Amino acid sequence: MRLRHWWYLLPAIRMFRDMYRHATGDPAFVRGHFSVVDPWTTLNVSIWSSRRAMLLWSGASRHVSYVRWAYLHSRELWSSEWELARLSRGAQQWDGAFPLVTDRHTDDIQDD
Repeated sequence: MRLRHWWYLLPAIRMFRDMYRHATGDPAFVRGHFSVVDPWTTLNVSIWSSRRAMLLWSGASRHVSYVRWAYLHSRELWSSEWELARLSRGAQQWDGAFPLVTDRHTDDIQDD
């Protein structure tokens, strides 16, 4: 997200912290990261174990109001969605554990 003015940076940081704090209540939310590239540009990435859960969460009123704020206060917004198709050889040795995220249970989540 490239902001219209540098003084929108602090509200953007607060917005993403709040958004990720609430996302942790969703069992499909794995992790979110927010970075400040420069005083006008930010980058955020969220990882979800379920596309369906991510889409449902993105329609929540808190997320929708933050997206509206972003459209009003940004010069540019970029968005993409990636789906993991295969693992590299090194990643095939990974057991799938997230040592810092031990309370996530996704067995009961249904994807379309």
